Amino acid sequence: VNLTKLYNEKLKAFYEKASNGIMEVAFAGAEKTGKSTFINAFIERNLLPSAHERTTFTITEVRYSEENKVEVEFYSKEEFNKEVLQKLLLEAHYPGWDKTELDILTWEEVDRHFKKLSTEQPEIYKGIQSQVDNDLKDILKDGKEIIKRHLTGGKNLYKEEDIEAYKEFIVDRYKSRAVKRVTIYTPKLENIKNVIIYDLPGFDSPTIVHSKFTEEMLKKVDAVVFVKKLIEPSIKRPEIQMINNVREEDGIPLREKTFYFLNQADYADDIYVLEKDKQKFIEELKEHNIYNGDDKIFAGSARAVLQKIGVENGKTQVMEKAKQLGVLDSIDELKKALRDFYERERAKILEHRSSKVLNDIKSIVQQIIELLEVYAEDSEQSSPVDEKFMLLVDEWRKSLRNELEDFQRKMKNKIYETKEKSESLSKKLELQITSKVTYPTDEEIEEAKKNVEVKTSTREERPDSFNKELREKISERLEREVRLQVSIAFENEINKIYQDVTSIFTDTLQKVSNALFPEKSINLKDNEQLQKSVENFVTKHEFAKMYEITALVMRFTGDIMEIMVSTPMSFQERNKKFKEIESEIYSLAAFYKDFDPSKPLIDSEFIKIVKGKRIYSENDYQKLANKLKESLKSGIDRIDEVLRRVRNEKIDVFYLIEKITKLAPKTVDEVFNIMNRLGDSTEANIQPSTYEEVLDEIKSDLENFKTIISEVIVKAVYPEKAFVNALSLYIRELISKLSFDSAGAEEFRKLALQAKRYIAEEYKGEHKKKQRFAWLSTRAIEELRNNLTKIG
Repeated sequence: VNLTKLYNEKLKAFYEKASNGIMEVAFAGAEKTGKSTFINAFIERNLLPSAHERTTFTITEVRYSEENKVEVEFYSKEEFNKEVLQKLLLEAHYPGWDKTELDILTWEEVDRHFKKLSTEQPEIYKGIQSQVDNDLKDILKDGKEIIKRHLTGGKNLYKEEDIEAYKEFIVDRYKSRAVKRVTIYTPKLENIKNVIIYDLPGFDSPTIVHSKFTEEMLKKVDAVVFVKKLIEPSIKRPEIQMINNVREEDGIPLREKTFYFLNQADYADDIYVLEKDKQKFIEELKEHNIYNGDDKIFAGSARAVLQKIGVENGKTQVMEKAKQLGVLDSIDELKKALRDFYERERAKILEHRSSKVLNDIKSIVQQIIELLEVYAEDSEQSSPVDEKFMLLVDEWRKSLRNELEDFQRKMKNKIYETKEKSESLSKKLELQITSKVTYPTDEEIEEAKKNVEVKTSTREERPDSFNKELREKISERLEREVRLQVSIAFENEINKIYQDVTSIFTDTLQKVSNALFPEKSINLKDNEQLQKSVENFVTKHEFAKMYEITALVMRFTGDIMEIMVSTPMSFQERNKKFKEIESEIYSLAAFYKDFDPSKPLIDSEFIKIVKGKRIYSENDYQKLANKLKESLKSGIDRIDEVLRRVRNEKIDVFYLIEKITKLAPKTVDEVFNIMNRLGDSTEANIQPSTYEEVLDEIKSDLENFKTIISEVIVKAVYPEKAFVNALSLYIRELISKLSFDSAGAEEFRKLALQAKRYIAEEYKGEHKKKQRFAWLSTRAIEELRNNLTKIG
């Protein structure tokens, strides 16, 4: 075997990049954020198709060349079957996926499989239905004939300026699936010859093919420019997941090479608004632990640059606005930052990777030597003991598969059986979150007061400003705490799973060893190194879908928090916020205890609580009693009667106090008349008039928020189901590693080798040593050692 050829392609690629100073830059983001328009501005040429309705369906590469052309390379049928269709069918758990071809498979067959899967294994079906379903439906039903026509394995060449001719292979939903790659060669990159640019499909693409392509490219490139709209700076869940989870081969996190460009800055009214939106985005990055310095965040306008270079003939208004805001040159500043980053950081990384490839080669050679030394068999005969050792791993693998599947079934039943008990995941999640929904601290209150004084230049009480300031601080604290508590709620459960699965690996190996070698008692748990290797193997395959539980909790709590905690009860913004996300809120109403599908949702107790229904303490009712004693001239002995009616009819206590203060009734009957006119005052526009009333309002909202978490959000999230789905995926991934011919099986191969070696070492005291390979094996070991010496 020519071992130097094993990593030849990687070394050649590293050498080419290092010697030519090549920098690969990917432009990414959610769909329809203007990435292609931005790239046109970045390269100061109108090369990529861009329009309001455009979505990138193909990775498009732009690189310098003296020749002006666009190359569209298509899959052959064989390549498409192997690299696209069969991989999707594997994701879909389709039987015989590796023997299926586009010509013979129909959508009806796959649809029947999905229906069966949804009934027999609903947790697996829910995990794949949206993305994989979309992909396979496009390929096998809606676009099958179109795709087949283009699976030629050839290349089409176009002129660069003929955008309409090659555009369809980038943006067409079906034709793009037959495309392997689109490369635009242009002399218009003369100023940045060493930069290769990639326009990637969106992070939130509805198809798994695009998601995987994007993820692989993000690992490969030297830098990522993440394009967002300044007017929509909030970072979305798919973006957070991608940036947090993707790592390069040597473990470098994506966030360390990611730059952010907030586009359409010309929409900002003034510099103050622009900086405020930019700062909001920075705070979100910090919150999600993907911030990597202000020097990697830029705001500007792609259209302004296009107008500056004359692409939009006769139009200058956007350019003038960008110049006024001081962001016309921000793309040039980004280019400089990318060059500096490459020279400062990426050159070191390439050097490190080249060294790593050589070390990998040395490691492989050393492993082969160890294999030959430990498992060299006599060339003429094989003893019964040798045959047993050959059986050891096969038997362990079979036992593991059965035990892991059985463990998954038992855990699923156990999790669902404890759903209504105090130790259930739902109850743990509820307690973890609600324990952190606490009243404002003295520090938060004092800081809010100081901020009001600074902004209003007065020491007088400004309840409305104080209300906003304090709620903003509470919201920031709660959002951090809720996210953290979700992780904590599941951490112990995940660790228990890891412990149980580790025991399964060790116990099954012990049973197989005892069965094959009954004459020799070997306690595998005595070998700490082997135990550690098993633990590492088990914990390396994380609960990859657990982040979806956190995202789901944050999605629901975020919507509710924005209405109930961030926005004052008496402000019009609360109704406005409610209107913006009312469909999400209404979808949660079905989980509340008083839900009645026959009644209008707007009249439900849940909706009233969300929109501002107060929870009153005994102290609040005492305030009403004191106000009545102060106002009434007669009938003070009937105050308890008033309080009973207020409680029974759920009348707004503070609204009633305000009316009594204003109208000053002298008798109890006058008070009752006031109450009759109030009607249902749960949505009355009552503004607190003192800081103390602001605190009362906020405390009421926080109590309501805790109720919503307990009664609605935890039920909607259904953590038991989410955990079972995650466990299913985790066990499935472990089982997939047990087959030596599967992708990524090298880790289990190493673990099996270590176990085999240890048992062999323990056993050989009672049996003759194995003979080495014949002279050919000896020569092979010598040659391998010579190669190691040459590598250095």
